[in-house]
Amino acid sequence: MCIRDRCQDYIRQLGETDITLNLTGGNKLMTLSAYHELHDECSAYIYTNTSQGNIEFLENNQQPAVKLESLLNIDDYLSAYGVQTSGHNSGGEAWRERVKDRHALTMKLAKFASDERKRGFIGALNYRCSQALDNKLQPNGEYKVILVKPTQVFDYLSPENREFLKDCQKHQLLSFDESQKSITFNTPQDALYLGGMWLEELVYHLAGKHQLNDYRCGQKVRLQKTDNELDVVMVHNNRLLVVECKTIRFSNQDDSDNDILYKLDSVSDSLKGLYGEAWLVSARSIDRESILERAKSLNIKIISGKDVHDLSKMLLEWANGK
Repeated sequence: MCIRDRCQDYIRQLGETDITLNLTGGNKLMTLSAYHELHDECSAYIYTNTSQGNIEFLENNQQPAVKLESLLNIDDYLSAYGVQTSGHNSGGEAWRERVKDRHALTMKLAKFASDERKRGFIGALNYRCSQALDNKLQPNGEYKVILVKPTQVFDYLSPENREFLKDCQKHQLLSFDESQKSITFNTPQDALYLGGMWLEELVYHLAGKHQLNDYRCGQKVRLQKTDNELDVVMVHNNRLLVVECKTIRFSNQDDSDNDILYKLDSVSDSLKGLYGEAWLVSARSIDRESILERAKSLNIKIISGKDVHDLSKMLLEWANGK
């Protein structure tokens, strides 16, 4: 039995009733065929315009489009693409309270990143954090980040840098010896935060500020038998955004920079769908032409350096479908 005959048989089973034909999905040939074969049998034809976020009624100019409801959360969205989720950093109340408590520090770091004259402090801080930490193999076969050199010394600190480190001390992230220009981290987590996690927390905070439908930090996923972690992921109006956050310096000739783009593209392409997006947010400027061109070819949006100042605006525009 051909598809047309099967549809006709189903319509006869329905009896005398109004039938609405959904023309969404499939290719253009399938859509035109369905419309042609069933045109006389249906009272209404609808098409889901995902890019505009509404359901349109065809052949009826008097019927206004209906706005799509926001139905999907992150788990729903990812499971539709065969991706398993297994917890996220932002799932605990203690984590959210910690992020809220040090939000002022996060905003100060974002300010440093947005100002070319002050951006050098981000690099200096990154270096001290990386020198303080090591990823050690444990007896159980797993790796664990530990403090190996908790005390680190700066070559130079501006008055503003000093005030920032004093604030960090007030939040018990470190001890600051101003006379020695040295800091001592209290825990590995504190060094991880100051070494780059703050940028993830910034994106997470902005997602909450704009009241997006669902947003998470450090989302663990299993994709094609491989475990990955998404820095920040959010779903709003049934669309997904994956954000990779970096505070490292992108060099002029390091191929590992392109590896970051390839990894982001590989992961996001398997789960974001037709209307999802992938962003790379960098606290430090990305000016290397080859990276910018590669990102453009992969449909990855780069927000770096001074543009971090406009991240809130860009996120709101994305949420509004612009």
